[in-house]
This record gives sequence, C-alpha cells and structure tokens, in this order.
Amino acid sequence: MLLCAGMANLQAQNFWETTGNNSMDPITNFLGTDDQAPMNIRTEDIRRFRLNYDETYTIGTFGGQVKNGSLLLSPGVDQFYLNGANGPFSLFHIAAADDNAQQGSYREWMDIGLTLTGNADHSYIGLKAAALDNTDVVFHWSDNPSKFLKDRVRFIFTSGYDPTDDTGAGSLEGLEALRLFPVDNDNVNVGIGDWFAANFNDPSITEPEERLDIVDGRVRIRQLPTEAEAESLDKFVVVAPSGVLGWRNIPPGTLGCEWNQWNLANHLRTAWSGAAVGCPNENSRVGIGVGTVPEAKLHVANTVGGSASNHAGWFDMQGSTGNNAGIRAMAKGSPGSENYGVQGRAYNASSKNFGLHGWGILDGNGTTSENHGVYGSGQVGEAATCTTNYALRAYALANGTTTDNYGLRANARANGTTTNNYGIHAVANGSGAGTHYGIWAEAPGSSPHWAGYFVGRTHCTLGAWTSSDENLKTDIADLEGSLEKVLSLEPKSYRYNSSTYGFMGYDDSQHIGLLAQNVESVLPELVAEVTHPASYDENGDEINPAVDFKAIRYDGLIPVLIAAMKDQQAIIAEQSSRLDHLETALANCCALPGNDADQRSGSIDNSQLTDPASERLLTIAPNPFTDRTTVSYTLERGGRAQLLVNSSDGKHLQVLEEGVRSEGQYNYTWSTAHLAPGVYYV
Repeated sequence: MLLCAGMANLQAQNFWETTGNNSMDPITNFLGTDDQAPMNIRTEDIRRFRLNYDETYTIGTFGGQVKNGSLLLSPGVDQFYLNGANGPFSLFHIAAADDNAQQGSYREWMDIGLTLTGNADHSYIGLKAAALDNTDVVFHWSDNPSKFLKDRVRFIFTSGYDPTDDTGAGSLEGLEALRLFPVDNDNVNVGIGDWFAANFNDPSITEPEERLDIVDGRVRIRQLPTEAEAESLDKFVVVAPSGVLGWRNIPPGTLGCEWNQWNLANHLRTAWSGAAVGCPNENSRVGIGVGTVPEAKLHVANTVGGSASNHAGWFDMQGSTGNNAGIRAMAKGSPGSENYGVQGRAYNASSKNFGLHGWGILDGNGTTSENHGVYGSGQVGEAATCTTNYALRAYALANGTTTDNYGLRANARANGTTTNNYGIHAVANGSGAGTHYGIWAEAPGSSPHWAGYFVGRTHCTLGAWTSSDENLKTDIADLEGSLEKVLSLEPKSYRYNSSTYGFMGYDDSQHIGLLAQNVESVLPELVAEVTHPASYDENGDEINPAVDFKAIRYDGLIPVLIAAMKDQQAIIAEQSSRLDHLETALANCCALPGNDADQRSGSIDNSQLTDPASERLLTIAPNPFTDRTTVSYTLERGGRAQLLVNSSDGKHLQVLEEGVRSEGQYNYTWSTAHLAPGVYYV
C-alpha cells in the first residue's frame, strides 16, 4: 500500500501520517494504490475494508461480473472470501462477520446499489437498468434456494424504548406497519398492520393469508369512481364472514329497475321520481314480506312466529362520530292535522305490550356524555303558537283489570362506575316569563292517594312549601292543651327492621323520632294509614308483598310545638314574677340583724341595724308584739310591691300585701294572733 505525497513509499511505517499533504493534486496526493492491486484497511490486524481495482469474477451462477471499484465492508473480510465469495456483489457491499456469502439469489443487474448479506440471506437496494433511460429502483430480499421460511420485508417504526411494552413503538420489537411475505416461488402476500402484535395477542395469526391482508384497522376509499354507471355489468362484490372479498351475480330480473346509485355516491334509492318508465316511482310503495298492497311508503311485515324475538324491522346504526340514529322519522302535514314522527302500537301480548320500547346502551370501552333510552324534544318556533308543549307525554288508561298502571315509569340502574344515577331528572328553566315547574304531579282526592311516594331519603335545597294561605282555610281556631299533648308524646331512638322491610328503602342505621301509635293516641289527625304496593318481576310474579303501615305528618307537629311553647312561656313568666318578688323579700329580710328573742315579748334594738337606709324604708311598731303590730314602709319609686312574711328558717309563710304602688309611705296593720311565738322576717 502506498500513501502518496510525491510518491513517497511509506510501507515500512507502522503509524498513520497525520501531518497532511502540501498539495491537493489528485495525481500526486492520494490514499491508495497505483499498481493494479485492491486497497485494504485493517484494524486489530483484521481486514475490515476491501476496495476493488478493475476486477471481473463469478458471483453465484453468473460469470464475468465486472465489479470495478466495488467496496466490501465487513467485520471479517477474510471470512467472506473463505465462505466462497470472489468479491463484493455490487458497488457497495456490507457483509456480516460470518454466514455472509449467500450467492444463490444474486442477479447480474445487481450492480449500482447496496448489497446486504448475513445470516445466510441476501438483500439488494439499488438500480435495475434496462434500456438507456429505463431504470427501476429495486428493493430486493431473498431466501436460500428451495427454502421458504420467514424471510420477509417489514416496515417497522420505533420510538423511545420502554421495557414494559410488549408491543408497539416503545417495545423491543417496534410497531410494524407493513410486511411482504413470499408464500412460494410465484406469490407474495402483502400484510398491512402490526402482525407481530396480532400474533402476540392471538397466536393463530401468523402471516398474511391473502394477496392483500389487513390484520387490523379499516379500509377507506376517499374517492369513488367518477365514470358513468356500468349498467351492463352484472356482478357485485361481497364479503365473506372471514373478511375475504368475493363476487356474485346480480339476481335476474332486476336489471333496469334495480336500486339506483344516487348522486354518484355510495347511496342507493328506489321508488323515486327519476326512476325509469315502468319502474317504481315517487307514487309507489315498497313492501317487504307484504302479501297485499303496502300501506306505507315502506311496509315491512313479519308473519312468521315461533322464535323468542320476532322483528318486522331491525335497524342497526353503528357510527364512530357525529350523530347516529337507528331510525329517524319525520311527519309533516298541513295545519289542523295530527302528525306523528313515530307511532307505535303493540297488541295482545300474553306477557307484555310495549307501544314504544327504547334502550340507550353504552357497552365495551365506549365513552359518551349522555345516554338516553328515549329522548323527546318539543320545540315551538318564535312565530308559532302552541297551547301546551310536551317534550315527552305519557298516558296510561286502564279500564280493565290492572295491577299497576303507570303514566310514566323510569328505572335507572347503575351496576358499573357511575357518578350520578337518576331515576328521573327534571329541569325547568329558561328566560321566558311564567312559572317553572321541574315536576308537577297530581293525585286528586284524600287518602290513600299520594301525589308523591318516595322510597328512600329525600332532599330539598330550599325547603318544602305547604299551602297555608288564610283565604284557603275555614273553621280556624286556636289550639288548646298543646303543652299537655306534647308532654304526652314519647320520642324514641330506633332502627328499622331492614332484614324484613329493606325493599321499602329502610336501612339498619340509628334513627330518632316518634312512634305512629303514640302520636295517633294524642294527635290522630297527624297519622295516616299507608300501603306500600307490591312489586313484580318482568313476568308479573310478585317479588315483594304489599305492606300496610302507619305514617306521621311530622310538619303538623310544628304548630302544636309553637302553641305548647306559648303555654309554657306563660307559666314561666308567672313563675319568674313570683321569683322576683321572693328574691326582693329575702333580700330585705336578710338585711336585718339576727334576733332570737320572741318578737311578741321583746323588742328590736335599733342600734343593731347596720343599714340606716333600711331602717328608714321599713319599720315595725310595736316590736316585740303579741297579737297585732303595724308595718310601715317607704317606696322610693313607683312599681309593683309585695310584702312577704318568712319564718326564721327562711320558709315563705304569707303575702301580706301585693299590688302596684306609687312612690311614698305606706302602713299595714298585721294581725299575728294565729302565729306561734318566735322570730319572723318581713
């Protein structure tokens, strides 16, 4: 090898010259050879790189292959030659360290391109030239002769590696978009989708089984053919349950009056105004299963019974976006007529009759904002006039023998994860004038009729309002004896017998309240007899029996409690007044000094009085006394006055004088003949 800078011979050097050349002349300054020998590069004393000089040799079954200047790059170039190869297959050849010289799939047009060999397989990406200016770009792969294993072309996309991902762009395998699979020497199948993931989830899925096989996802054609209708063709495409496409003949006798492709789009129609002469037009009706003249534009009849579910029509709308309607009905007519968007009737069923039965079902992994079994919308335009507008109106008429008659029955059952579950959710709002009623329920008449019957707890954010206008009432009278009635009531704590009556909405938690039997004995007008109706399953069999029980109208206790409080307050006021008088008398008595002498045989020593003011306000003369004395007292201001007598141990004995007095001096003659000798306080 020569590293030439002015043709200096560097073969004896064991290092690279890194100082560079002093000229850019390719004649005298180059890296390579000039003696008809290949150029080789070694690392770790292993040949990694071989650049051909002008060479011609045999590759596979093709002799005389000119490979001038072809480059071989490999971790083991020598092993490539030991494996039987004579040199690189194309202008650029990358070979593995071993099993890298598979020549059976080589073709002589594999020249200007990239060759890849390894793992006993061979691939070529490059040009395939024919006549001048007639060249194909080829992506070639191969297998060993007479072998058809799993040598495929796969397009794989990867992103950041996540060792927890078994499939997909983050997995070790990556996300497969497409594969080409050679079935045999004459057929290659194209598979679209992630075949690795499909096999991981279902091992029975291995390779594309048809010329075009889509393992997942859907096919979409954005532009249908725009040519004129092919009216002379009599075959159409069908799809087998396995998803394989096929074709079949159009049934005889339909040519000329077949369903029409409308507007060159994927829509069909019949019995329309543009139909051919002699074919169903806009005045015609279409009957399916009808033995007579159809009674509607589309009349479907099913007269064959015997199965569990019989349907005259089944409409299945499965869409992923937008608004999907299984059936959309519209009725337009002149003013004064009755228009029904949908009119349903059910006759003479032995078990159940549903004039209209609607389901709103969200299953699988679906997501939706609202789910309606039946949705009604009553709309009145701004310029229109309507007496009563119903979004949904239900009418139940039972003239015969009926166990349960429902004008409207709603049942909301949530078995999965649900935030709020509403049996009925009613909202009345809007900016228009008038009164809004979220729910209006009527059950005219007295017991046992109920406009509302709720099983379970009830909650009202702004309170429950009861009619109480004086103009609506008669025989108005005050309540008497309310305190005595309240004292006769016996509040209790208790638990409901939920094991027996749990179906009535009772739980087993602690409650406080009254017993209806106790209230009935005191206030019978607040107790009513109630029947919880029996419940039945879908077959009409009784699930829970009817239960008779007593109920209390607790809000009726409020006026009784108010009246009782007033009675109690009057008693408290009277007792408070007497207590004030007693406290005043005791204060006056306690202000006098103790005297153990017999007040009827001794005297009070005025020098013992510690409060001169008290002596001026009340005096007793004579004192001591026997059967009579005079009590003199002075009032410094007007008000209610009371003159009390207490024994020496503080017990109240007598009220001598009581009443409203003006300020001034007063005298009271006190007869004491009935008193025993002793000390008394006035």
